[in-house]
Amino acid sequence: MTRQIVVGDIHGCINSFIKLIEDRIVLRADDELILVGDLIDRGPDPKGVIDRIFMLQQDGYLIRAVRGNHEQMLLDAIDDPGNSLFSQCLHVI
Repeated sequence: MTRQIVVGDIHGCINSFIKLIEDRIVLRADDELILVGDLIDRGPDPKGVIDRIFMLQQDGYLIRAVRGNHEQMLLDAIDDPGNSLFSQCLHVI
């Protein structure tokens, strides 16, 4: 039986994300994981979160992601670095 699982506000916390999908949810191959925004920002490893999502997708898991306001702020900073909350972090990208 396919489960639809909705998770939001990961905020770059890779260890919490891994614990959630491996220990709490116990993500299965026939699950649909819907991530409803704010995957990045604030936590220690936003790139790790994105990498993990891509890895899960490459392994055949159905992962859908909805852009949150933190992802939008990053995109806005790329378009207009001088007028963004992310402007001080762009040199890392």
